Amino acid sequence: MQLSIIIINYNTFQLTVNCIRSVREKLTGIHYEIVLVDNASVERDADDFLKECPGIVLIKSETNTGFAGGNNLGISHAKGEYILLLNSDTELINNAPKICLDHLQSHPEAGMVTCQLSYPDGRLQYNCRRF
Repeated sequence: MQLSIIIINYNTFQLTVNCIRSVREKLTGIHYEIVLVDNASVERDADDFLKECPGIVLIKSETNTGFAGGNNLGISHAKGEYILLLNSDTELINNAPKICLDHLQSHPEAGMVTCQLSYPDGRLQYNCRRF
């Protein structure tokens, strides 16, 4: 397994389903798993994700441990050599995770990478800066 994609859900069922679908449509050329952590959502039954997105690894947290706690829980179940923390409101427009993984593999001095984020209207999101 090359990549584990960790997604945290808290009462964002449809956004999360859209995110998973975009990963499945756009991500190619890599062996990956999707680990979805439901952070004690009350919106609907977390098992509904398995109906909409069969094949995911669903972790149901009994308490909302927040973004960091949910990611740590997901990582503890991950089997991939690399980890991608993906927000549930993300929709891929290209094969960005594969592009980032290729960069990491060809630059062993790099510890992490991120991609360019944009708002739905095309404006750039400033998600990182040089130190």
